[in-house]
Amino acid sequence: MKRLRRLSPVVVAPLVVTFMAVVPLGIPVVLMVRAQRRWRLKRVAAEFQCTSCGNVVGKPGLDLADKAWREHLGALHGNELTARLRHVRWVHAICPTCEAAFAYVPSERTFVAAETVAAAHEKPPTESAGGDQSRV
Repeated sequence: MKRLRRLSPVVVAPLVVTFMAVVPLGIPVVLMVRAQRRWRLKRVAAEFQCTSCGNVVGKPGLDLADKAWREHLGALHGNELTARLRHVRWVHAICPTCEAAFAYVPSERTFVAAETVAAAHEKPPTESAGGDQSRV
């Protein structure tokens, strides 16, 4: 059995110092980005009218989607096989009146029907002209 080589303190010391400098700066940045995204969602939801019933989705719609997402993750995490899967959230708002689901599109700063977004991402890749499809 091979013995593991120890890293030199000359290598470890700068890594530790860099880590200790970056982490305290990184955490507030991540929190600010998350708060800004939530603020944008609230602002858009306050003006967005449901495409099914015409009522404003508002903050209650965001809260319904958050509750549904927590329940979904709770069900997934009960199964240990999903621990390494990447979870993609498609539903960002649910109409409180008719329960229509909507996904947020950041580039357009609006909501669209969640089924539309999910269907667009579930399409099989198209064949490119002469491209190698073995990597897809």
